[in-house]
Amino acid sequence: MTGRPALVYALSWCARAPQWGDDLNLSGELQRQVLAGDLDLVFLSDEYLHPGLDALALGTVDFAWLGSPAILERGRIYSAKDIVEMTVIKQSGKSVLNTLCDRWLDPHVGRETVLAIDSLIAMAGLAVAGLGVACLPRGYFARYVEDGRLAVMRTEQASPSSQYYAMFRKEPGATLCRTVAELTAQCCDFGIEAR
Repeated sequence: MTGRPALVYALSWCARAPQWGDDLNLSGELQRQVLAGDLDLVFLSDEYLHPGLDALALGTVDFAWLGSPAILERGRIYSAKDIVEMTVIKQSGKSVLNTLCDRWLDPHVGRETVLAIDSLIAMAGLAVAGLGVACLPRGYFARYVEDGRLAVMRTEQASPSSQYYAMFRKEPGATLCRTVAELTAQCCDFGIEAR
């Protein structure tokens, strides 16, 4: 979460700041944990809105198809069919990013040789190395594009985007979770770039 340092700083000024514990996991598992009461607050995309959870909007993440300039044709406009014929670097399991990409690529089915990894930085690294293309957060990897490590693939249809939320159980006494969610909304910046 890009706003985490600012959020931790903001919480440190609270009289009785909650303990901060990270559980970096795939979205489906985080949703399961907050619904079960194992976590108090999670940050998930709109794919995981649930009637048992309150949700406060944090912002929208715009994605782009990115690849090494060495393997992309300059000026070409790629179709979904063109992309599935390439090696696609995706996250493993049932991640939000996979859901967005699969929906975007539908009805085309990709080759069997898909590289799957859960780290966005590692996905970008594989794309920089020319091992395939990946759908990644545009703002977060803007510096990679600016310095020529990656190129944005022009596509026939707009690349996916997703709205993100702070989510917590609907229950009495959720005031602290709501307060932390509101602080998160103030601190969250999906445009912070990877280096």
